[in-house]
Amino acid sequence: MLAAFRKATNSWFVRGLLLVIASTFALYFGSNGSIFSGLSNQPVATVGSIKISQTAFADAYVRSFANLGGQLTPEQARAFGLPINTLSSLVGAALVENEAKALGLAVSDAMLADQIRAMVGNVSVDQYRLMVNQQGMTVAWFEDQVRRDMLRGQITETIGARLPAPSILAETLLRYRQEQRIVEYVRVADTAAGEIADPDEAAMAAYYAANLRRYNAPELRDLTFLAMLPEGVVDTVQVTDADVRAEYQARIKEFTTPDVRVLQQLFFADEASAKIARDRVTQGVAFEYAANPAVPVGAPPAPAPAPTVAGATPAATPEAAPLPAKTGFTDLGPITRDQLPPEAAAVVFALAQDEVSPPLKTAFGWFLYKPAKVQQGGVRPFEEVQAKLKADLLREKALGELYDMSISLDDALAAGDALEDAAKRLGLQAQKTQADASGRKGDGTPATDVPSFSQFLPTAFRTELNRESRVIDAAEGGYFVVRVDRITPPSALPIEAVKDRVKADWLRDEKTTRTLAIAQKIRDTAKDAAMDAAAFAKLAADSGLELKTSPAFTRSGAGLTGAFGAPMVSQVFSLKIGEYALSPAGGGNVDIARLKEIVAVDPATAQAQMNALKDQLAAALTDDMANAYQRALQTKYGVLMNQAAYDTAMTMATQNLPAARKQ
Repeated sequence: MLAAFRKATNSWFVRGLLLVIASTFALYFGSNGSIFSGLSNQPVATVGSIKISQTAFADAYVRSFANLGGQLTPEQARAFGLPINTLSSLVGAALVENEAKALGLAVSDAMLADQIRAMVGNVSVDQYRLMVNQQGMTVAWFEDQVRRDMLRGQITETIGARLPAPSILAETLLRYRQEQRIVEYVRVADTAAGEIADPDEAAMAAYYAANLRRYNAPELRDLTFLAMLPEGVVDTVQVTDADVRAEYQARIKEFTTPDVRVLQQLFFADEASAKIARDRVTQGVAFEYAANPAVPVGAPPAPAPAPTVAGATPAATPEAAPLPAKTGFTDLGPITRDQLPPEAAAVVFALAQDEVSPPLKTAFGWFLYKPAKVQQGGVRPFEEVQAKLKADLLREKALGELYDMSISLDDALAAGDALEDAAKRLGLQAQKTQADASGRKGDGTPATDVPSFSQFLPTAFRTELNRESRVIDAAEGGYFVVRVDRITPPSALPIEAVKDRVKADWLRDEKTTRTLAIAQKIRDTAKDAAMDAAAFAKLAADSGLELKTSPAFTRSGAGLTGAFGAPMVSQVFSLKIGEYALSPAGGGNVDIARLKEIVAVDPATAQAQMNALKDQLAAALTDDMANAYQRALQTKYGVLMNQAAYDTAMTMATQNLPAARKQ
């Protein structure tokens, strides 16, 4: 895990070096009011003088997962490395903050005020407090995070400054990458080899002996294991009706569909202007034009021209006058109550569809609102979700029981107990199986008694003979430990058991060999005679082959549209005009190509491509410097990880993921 941790940290530093103010508010040193206050808060990682607590990591992981918007399950998120990337983000920020402190950098109150003003706008103190509180933060905590980000930014903005790419380098690379080639080619199909007689016993025996590794039975391992699943202990835990009702109240938002209004609004600097506009609406002026005095009462905007009927000749009409401005108008779209200023929410959500509100004053000015559509929300009744809530609570309690059992199991194994004895202490039974690395038995049938954990077989095939793995926290939920009792090395299957496979392989390879020999003869004839385009075309026709001309393509194969594969592309770019290349084309077919034309690129006439390439090179140079700087910080301050604290925080965080509750 430490190797993956270091790799992920490196990735974070390159990707996130330039993200100063936006990314770490909710990811650094915990949050304001954590749901994980019950953790012992041991450090998950220590970075120089900074400790990243269990609470900080758990909060950060839940927020990182929530930011995915439900695109992944908790198991998929773990498989894709989201936990490690989350921790790496915290580590990267801590490395930079250590250095900032060592350099004596500071952020003055005046600098802090300027930065916050740039973020939230020129608002009053009360408006500022309201905005921060509505995001679930206190002003003090928010300002501390901004100050920390600014402190780190003094380093990251310097290290992450874009380095210019030398023009000579960009021009050379552009010429190399964008050079195109055009070839004439023929395809010799495997049918050219004709019918091939079945091999005799001697030929098959010789082929089998020469390709013995194709017919090996895979390595088998005899395994003893203990798999602990939530389903195995769910009958031992209990949930009361009171627990289920408390869970319902705690998750009431999950079962609540809020009232929604599809809103339009008009903004005014003063109340008098808002009243005039509302009166104009009652007199027949469309809501969106009510704040524009140029639109008179009773004169609606000119309609858009009627669509022309297909095939008809449009009549000559004068050009339509431009529509008047929708002064102060905003189409807000779907809005929930908590997205409106509190001074306006109650009034607006009491309006009927298309009813216009009275002038409403908020912290940001005067407004008129009109619901273009009203969508009533509601709450799913307790009885409807009771079964799901109970199942979720039972699973959570079962996971907690399993965690305690995994600790006891780990302690027993560390004390020298055999796996079978440690299992009995927990009231469980160790099981046995035999499988290869793909989950099959020696006869090739699936080993149905192998646990379904995705990590089980990879762990079993990494574990040494007569040794037990550590207790693994499975991504699917649960724990397992496995011991390797015996290893049966790969061994050759007798020819009698694979005779049909040997015959099919021999026929396929023989056809490919003969087809390749035919193609080589054609290629050698053209090459030795230094045939020009006309002579090559005649040779192709005489051989019954169709001559084709490829589109222009680059070294990467761009533009080729699948005419032939990468091996041929690589060969073509080593040819001079008029030279020949040969390459297998898949399916036993073989291609012969003659280089017809080289299409060079002039950097002077490809400015857009030059600019894009310079940007790529500049980014790569900047990343290289950032990587070197990060490695230096890691060496200077050190990064120590507490695996046990990480595992505990990860278990708690997983149990509180939004998607985890929905399974």
